[in-house]
Amino acid sequence: MRVIDPGLRRMGAAALLSLLAATAGAQDVALSPEELRSAAVAQFELGRPDRALIYSEGLVRRDPDDFAAHLIRARAARDLGRFGPADESARAAWALADTPSERYAAAMMRARVLSSRGARTRAQFWLRRAAQNAPTDADRARAVRDFRYVKARNRWSSELSFSIAPSSNVNGGSSSDTTEYYGIPFELQGTAKALSGIEFALGISTTYTLVEREHAKTDIHLSAFHQTYTLSDEARDTAPDVEGSDFAYSSLSFGLTQDWLAPGRRLGGSVGATLSQGWYGGDPLTRTARLTGSLRYVLGPKLVGEASLSRDWQTGLGDREDADSWRAALGAVTVLGPGHRLGLAVSRLESVSDADFLDYDRTGIDLTFSLAKPLPLLDTAVGFGLSAARKHHDETTFGPDGREEHIYGARASFTFNAIDYYGFAPVLTLRADRTVANIGVYDSEEFGMEIGIRSRF
Repeated sequence: MRVIDPGLRRMGAAALLSLLAATAGAQDVALSPEELRSAAVAQFELGRPDRALIYSEGLVRRDPDDFAAHLIRARAARDLGRFGPADESARAAWALADTPSERYAAAMMRARVLSSRGARTRAQFWLRRAAQNAPTDADRARAVRDFRYVKARNRWSSELSFSIAPSSNVNGGSSSDTTEYYGIPFELQGTAKALSGIEFALGISTTYTLVEREHAKTDIHLSAFHQTYTLSDEARDTAPDVEGSDFAYSSLSFGLTQDWLAPGRRLGGSVGATLSQGWYGGDPLTRTARLTGSLRYVLGPKLVGEASLSRDWQTGLGDREDADSWRAALGAVTVLGPGHRLGLAVSRLESVSDADFLDYDRTGIDLTFSLAKPLPLLDTAVGFGLSAARKHHDETTFGPDGREEHIYGARASFTFNAIDYYGFAPVLTLRADRTVANIGVYDSEEFGMEIGIRSRF
């Protein structure tokens, strides 16, 4: 290992000063590279990064492949505000690093240089590199702590999501083989039936903080999402003229959010506005304007209440009709026993449109539960969810009595923290959904498994 000589950790500043004084009095005495490294490090304790820079530059001229000298030069130049040379030596140290300890030290230094010059997003990437190469748990914890510190002060925040999800019903088709049209039975075929396949989803979002004060901040958001499918052989036999991309959905959105927190920190909330456009099967589908508002209130040491309200104005594109809707939700999250988290929420959605399939009301309830501690196997964090909803349409093209649906869902997610790469861990989600309707074509079942990734910090 070529990290800074162990003598640096044992030799005190006083001893190094004595060594330098003796050297200064005897012109024919030269410091060894190890002694000069120690002398350079001592200058930081004495508040003299300018001298540390001079010594380290001498070491680099002597040997451009001196890993420790580049680390010292990077720190000294950073402390002096000379970010060009600092970044140059930090990059050189990373290129020279051969062991996890050296890569950790070089990545930490590169992150600190970038953070000091204001490049906090890139600094976060290098702190993930440091955490990945940390030789000890304490070193990893230090990198994670620095990552969170830099992230909290970064005006830019970005997230990338990716998932693969085998599913028994990628198109939302019916699980029934027959239905009725005004009392006349007929057989369902093609895309009217559930088609199995694999869902691929990719999303990216970025947020920039325009204004931040002690109890409020204003953010702008930009996000993009794409979801497409491949069909199974069975699905191709059922609907031979259909491709998975025919059910693909994409969206692009831009928004503005104002968050605030009342003095005392018990009450907080946000208001926001978003413009978005969606595409289905590659064709423009909708353009939507949305206003949202939410409140959070700490009801007790282990209980938080939440309420939200949103209003949508959706313009249909192509042959799709317009739809206006509003949604209200009320919920609470509490901590049980040793730290298990339990959440309960009820919601109400009303959509108004000239198209009967977009004109409906929906009332639902959601229950979530997560274990306080990960399971020992692969350090696995576990969460569960149950949901139930009633959806009602006054009118439907399949009969005179309207459309009534009861929708049930169950989820179980497993985050495998022990399989960690750059601070990301794989997540496995198992899901089951069932819709029971008064009209057979709307009966549906879906069983799926989703594999994705989640940031651990």
